[in-house]
Amino acid sequence: MIGDTRHLKGSIRPKLSGEKLRQLRQGWEGQVGREGVPPALLKTNGETFHIQYQTWDVGSLKKTLEIEVTRADVGGPSTQVRYNS
Repeated sequence: MIGDTRHLKGSIRPKLSGEKLRQLRQGWEGQVGREGVPPALLKTNGETFHIQYQTWDVGSLKKTLEIEVTRADVGGPSTQVRYNS
C-alpha cells in the first residue's frame, strides 16, 4: 500500500476545549509514534478531524482515536466521535 494515502474525516461532539485538545494531540502522538505502529497524521481543531493514513486497519484507527478523545475529556460531558460516511 505504499503511496496509497487514505482519509478519515468526522466530528467530535461536544467540541474539545484548548487544554483537552492539547491532551488529545499528545496522546495521539504517543500512540502513533510507538515502534511498530504505522504513522497516521491527525489534523483537528477539537470539533472536526481529518486523519491521513496508509497502512492502518480502519477499525483500529477509529478505536485509537476514540480512546484518545475519551482520555482527553475525562470528567467532561459524554463526548462522541462521529465519522463521515
